[in-house]
Amino acid sequence: MKRKILIFLLASVLILFNSCAVINALFGHDQCQYPDCENNCVENCNYCIIHCDKYQVPSNLNSKVDKSIRKQMEQYRQENKKNK
Repeated sequence: MKRKILIFLLASVLILFNSCAVINALFGHDQCQYPDCENNCVENCNYCIIHCDKYQVPSNLNSKVDKSIRKQMEQYRQENKKNK
């Protein structure tokens, strides 16, 4: 009977603490959960500062960065044409 109670309690604990956030917190893992990201997590989030939603990163950030890079490349090409 004691063995059954022990197994039941152990199973209950495993089910209760099945959340990744809880498991990571218990074992001290603080690496971002985003695939292929090795940055450290920010406080109260399972993701790094880049992937955590609480910082409200705009959804069109990639397009803004792409436009900025294209603009800089165009300026660089124009300066090179002038120097030749």
